[in-house]
Amino acid sequence: MIFHTINLLILVGLIYFLSRNKLRKYFQDQRAELSTAIDEAEKDFIEIKTKYDEMLARIDGLDTEILNIKKTASAAIETECLRHKKETDLVIRRMLSDADLKNQQSLERAKEDFKERLVQAAFEEAEAEMRSYMKKSEELWISEMLSASSSDSERKNYAS
Repeated sequence: MIFHTINLLILVGLIYFLSRNKLRKYFQDQRAELSTAIDEAEKDFIEIKTKYDEMLARIDGLDTEILNIKKTASAAIETECLRHKKETDLVIRRMLSDADLKNQQSLERAKEDFKERLVQAAFEEAEAEMRSYMKKSEELWISEMLSASSSDSERKNYAS
């Protein structure tokens, strides 16, 4: 058994002696690849960390920007509301003014119509009075004429 162990050690030593350059080169290549991979990973990590920090800063900036946009929008809404309120007040004032003007015109028309009716009624009443007066005058004239004619005929009778 010792002999087997010695043979095994010799065999391992011989394999090592023959393959040591290849193994050394293989492990050196592996070390270089790992070192390169680690360096690239560090660079990627730094790049990703930088991008992450930039994104966090942008997010913080977005919060501030959102607040500014909200303030600007609120101010714009208030300004627009005031403008619409002024326009509405102006339209209401115009409508009230137009309504007052129409009421005034209707009142003027009603006054004119009332005056015309009053004048018409006065004319009709005056005409009725005149006709009544003329009728009385006519009757009086006829009676005077009749009485004058009867007195003339009496005079004629006396003169004859």
